[in-house]
Amino acid sequence: MSFKFSFFSEESDADQNTVVPNNEATAKEDAREIFIKGDTLDSEKVNYAQIKLVDGLLIKYIQEAERHVITDSSGCHTDLIPGVYEGGRKTWECAYILLDFLSEYISADEIAGRSVLEVGCGSSLPGLYCLAKGACVSFQDYNKDVIEDITIPNVQLTCEGNSKLLERCRFYSGDWECFSELLCRKQIKYDIMLASETLYNTESYSKLHNLFSKHISDDGVIYVASKYHYFGVGGGIESFKQYVYRCGEFLVETVFTSGENLKCVILKLTKTIKKSEVG
Repeated sequence: MSFKFSFFSEESDADQNTVVPNNEATAKEDAREIFIKGDTLDSEKVNYAQIKLVDGLLIKYIQEAERHVITDSSGCHTDLIPGVYEGGRKTWECAYILLDFLSEYISADEIAGRSVLEVGCGSSLPGLYCLAKGACVSFQDYNKDVIEDITIPNVQLTCEGNSKLLERCRFYSGDWECFSELLCRKQIKYDIMLASETLYNTESYSKLHNLFSKHISDDGVIYVASKYHYFGVGGGIESFKQYVYRCGEFLVETVFTSGENLKCVILKLTKTIKKSEVG
């Protein structure tokens, strides 16, 4: 499988599809739950791709999303504008890698019957895998239209009209801080949390870490797949690890490293102190 990723180290590529600084907007996107309108999607009317995993499972996702390009206020093409559009229409490299990791290294018994949240899901490939393996999955993305136009159709494609699978899904949009407040009101925690390509902006670390801290169960596990470094914006694996270490709430383990092109790393986070171990 070939990947294309738009955070470049070479100066010659610096003007192509890169992240732009957050000068466009500072307002938070309110969190909301989004509901499916209809159980099925006519696969003959959409251009979709499919991935066949080592266990034979097929994951389907809309192919048009790969060609989506937006333009910032200066007229430049960009993959995302922080605080406005967070790149959810594009299937990023680490989503494929996290999907492969789950299928090859995490047993179906570790997923079936668990509650899963995919943060910043976009096309939601890792979440779709967990859903197919028997989990109850919540899908979250910053942009409401990404959930409606990309995530939900991908779920419908993979479920193929299976209403029992659809009943195990929840969909949310909004800023991570607002989303955490919504989950707090509902008193929701998860057994597994997944995130891929969410570490490009260091200013978002506190919101992401807070979401992890408040909404992972005591015995839960978090898998974060990220580029080692995002050129031009400063985020990446090492800076996030240092942030997590300073907070002191999670143990951090590197469970996978890809040496292809721009290196992708998968971190495993677990709580340092569990309530069952106190007192």
